Amino acid sequence: MKKIILLVLAVITMLSLVACGEQEKPVKPSGESVVSGEVTPEKDEPVAVSNEDIYKEVMEQYRDAFATYDLEDVDGEEEFFNNHPLVNPSLIMHLARYKEEGVELTFKFYDIDNNGVDELLVGASGSTGAIYSSDKDGSTVASIIYLDTMERGSLVIYDNGIILCQGAGGAALHYYTFGKIDADKVELVELEKIEEEYVEGKDTPVYRNLGTDSILEYKSLDEIMDKYVSGAKEIEL
Repeated sequence: MKKIILLVLAVITMLSLVACGEQEKPVKPSGESVVSGEVTPEKDEPVAVSNEDIYKEVMEQYRDAFATYDLEDVDGEEEFFNNHPLVNPSLIMHLARYKEEGVELTFKFYDIDNNGVDELLVGASGSTGAIYSSDKDGSTVASIIYLDTMERGSLVIYDNGIILCQGAGGAALHYYTFGKIDADKVELVELEKIEEEYVEGKDTPVYRNLGTDSILEYKSLDEIMDKYVSGAKEIEL
């Protein structure tokens, strides 16, 4: 009898020791973490957003406009572009005008301001007519700059982040806008907007600030270019 009682006491003692041992930790399921003995969901890792996703709406409007715009429908032009508010009308008109000559709508991506987010460059067979930018998470997309005329203008990008918009009002009148992208505000900061006019009887062109119409001290375009893009290279896209 004593042997039986001792055996029972031994078993009870062993069970007590197991119960007082270290509490078994919950198994960590996939995608979850253990905090204070409780299972809680892990935070999702940020998913990289592709350029095609960021600029999807812009590109879709351009593709539709390129496919459906009719140069002959002058009366419906205003309504057409109201239905395609993200496109540059002059670029679509240029594409339509030269479509039969093989000019195509093109999209290219390039990080102009070197902030890790590519800009979207929309063009006619590679000749850029409009530039769009986005904030880092792709939630804000904005038109940065576009050409009023493809035939007499160009957008040039330099590896120091400068964007040069050039235009002409004739053989003797040219326009130059120098700017850089403000990534935080997703907009172009105009550094200087200049009119160059060749006047008969003058050895050098006359340069004016287009904002104030005041005469500038520049003597040549080279002097202006050196101010903004000296040592920088034009980006070939």
